[in-house]
Amino acid sequence: MRTINTKVRGCAAGVILAAWLVGCCTAVHAEVRLPHIFGDHMILQQDKPVKVWGWADPGERVNVSFDKQNKTAVADKNGDWSVTLDPMKATFGSRELIVSGKKNLAKLTDVLIGEVWLCGGQSNMEWPLRASRDADLEIGSASCRSVRFFRTPQVANITPQNDIPATPAGSSEGHWRKCVAEEVENCTAVGYYFARRLHRRSMTYDMNHHTNIIRELQFKTWRKTPNTGLIVTFDTNSNGSIHPGRKYPVGQRSARWALSEVYGVKGWRSNEPLQWRGPIYGAMEVKDGRIVITFEEGTRRGLRMDQDDESGFYIAGKDKEFHQARARVVADDKVEVWSDAAPEPVAVRYGWSNLPLGPLMNGRELPAYPFRTDKWPMTPHQSTGSYVDTCSKDAKTKGIPRQSRASRFHCERSVL
Repeated sequence: MRTINTKVRGCAAGVILAAWLVGCCTAVHAEVRLPHIFGDHMILQQDKPVKVWGWADPGERVNVSFDKQNKTAVADKNGDWSVTLDPMKATFGSRELIVSGKKNLAKLTDVLIGEVWLCGGQSNMEWPLRASRDADLEIGSASCRSVRFFRTPQVANITPQNDIPATPAGSSEGHWRKCVAEEVENCTAVGYYFARRLHRRSMTYDMNHHTNIIRELQFKTWRKTPNTGLIVTFDTNSNGSIHPGRKYPVGQRSARWALSEVYGVKGWRSNEPLQWRGPIYGAMEVKDGRIVITFEEGTRRGLRMDQDDESGFYIAGKDKEFHQARARVVADDKVEVWSDAAPEPVAVRYGWSNLPLGPLMNGRELPAYPFRTDKWPMTPHQSTGSYVDTCSKDAKTKGIPRQSRASRFHCERSVL
């Protein structure tokens, strides 16, 4: 468990809001029991030994299993027992923590491994998200399923206690809850924004948002449908909403498409069509532990990073774990992407999130289209099936002008 500082390493984040003093009376031990801080959806600390403890009958043997580890302890004369799990790496994959004795078995589900932070203070730390200024926006758009929080019940006691009080199922206190719209309202507002920022900057990145799949389907549909246009607008977002208030650039870019493609307007002092597309991903090459991205002709001229920002790029190795990456423009029309966390990279994604960040643009300051170089299946949050993209360019496009190739894609998309 950590107190608040600026160290960030994990992919899952847990926030515990501590009350002033907590306590309850010690129960009589008849079955193996865990403290109430242990529960479904909890997060265990990564890269450190993790203590699991509880109570049982004196002399009772207790078995603990988690993530391929099996530990055994014997309850002492007071019924106390504990085991220590070996350090584990962070993961988004849910695990089961199973504790068993001679009379019963306790199973905790959807347990993650990541960073655990203790948020302490007085009323300002206690202040819930539902009472914050932007509650109407933040609660409705909360979708960080791998960020969880535990609010301790407010029960004061003048002597130290060995557990916190039990609370009814579904209570917003005394249970691990996810930072999603249905559960986040009672999270500490400070802790929520703290954890959300760390989650964005963590080394591994969860990209399983429905919006990513929708954007890809829109892009593929545009590329194979004549007389249509698709423009990028995520850079107009300044308020954390999927419906930004700035509509002027959206209308202006749409007009560029219409003037160029429908009315045949040429660029100023040019015989070329008016430019309206941002950089479009073309191909990739792995070179010396880095991936070099090239973009389609006619979209890459003047390639640049807005204000030298390099956010929005993610890179993965064969393990398919994406890490936030470094990026820079090379040779005026290519982007080089790398990360020490992926020394043998195989895939890059850009602008691949629910509310994307991304500075890549061309000389007309038209933003790049989000892209991915892989075709790995994606399972959106709260879905039971996976999206698989099997789009491929028609082999007969050789010799056809590039502008005409957009309608010669063959796509099959399926849900497994």
